[in-house]
Amino acid sequence: MVLRDVFVTAVNAINTLPNRKPWLTEKQLEQLYQDVTDLGTHKLLEANQEFLSRLYKWQLDENTLTGESTPVVKLILANLLKPINN
Repeated sequence: MVLRDVFVTAVNAINTLPNRKPWLTEKQLEQLYQDVTDLGTHKLLEANQEFLSRLYKWQLDENTLTGESTPVVKLILANLLKPINN
């Protein structure tokens, strides 16, 4: 189960430009949420494999703020100094 508001807030917070400004649009955040929650299969093993393959390199078509094509989206940010933030 993925809580949409928590997911969107967290993903937006860790995908920032060097000036700490979030670069994902609402449309991109919604697409990411849909991609995470619908992996195209109801079979557990296949769903897990698909999720892991996406997790390693989740990409979008474009960063609309910078014009960068196929930017990688972070879905996990390991905070080793404050593990409670993970």
